[in-house]
Amino acid sequence: MPDEVEELEVQLIQEMGRAILGPVGRVLGAEHADGLARAVRSRAAELARQLTDPDRSLATAAAEAIQDLVPDRPRAWWQTPLGQAVAAQVDPTRTVSQAEAGRILGLTRGRITQLVQSGQLATGPDGKPLLASVLARLVWTRQRFQSLRPWPDLKPWQRH
Repeated sequence: MPDEVEELEVQLIQEMGRAILGPVGRVLGAEHADGLARAVRSRAAELARQLTDPDRSLATAAAEAIQDLVPDRPRAWWQTPLGQAVAAQVDPTRTVSQAEAGRILGLTRGRITQLVQSGQLATGPDGKPLLASVLARLVWTRQRFQSLRPWPDLKPWQRH
């Protein structure tokens, strides 16, 4: 079974391939993308090690570099090993738009507005949701629903 660094490295190679290698290969041709592919694999390995490094400054720098790869990070991305590693390094003062908060949580902007107004999502000085608060709600929601178990073998009229 692959360890955490290997899982991160594989996902980073995939993400960097989509964001960098695909466009370069289409524009410049495959012969130019080959050298770049080697650099991508090397940098992916380095970023994966940095993300798991106890030195928080290295991990934060790696997380910031990675966030540029996936500009519109949907809810499913934050639940991947890479998304979880990046989330662990989030600047506690960073805010996101309500639209991005909605993408992360899989909710409408209207529902995000309700969560902000009710205080269920913390906001920064600019009034936008804090990314850390959005991610905490994502983790809380995920844990809450994972803890639910299907009904035992009861007839529908026996379920109370």
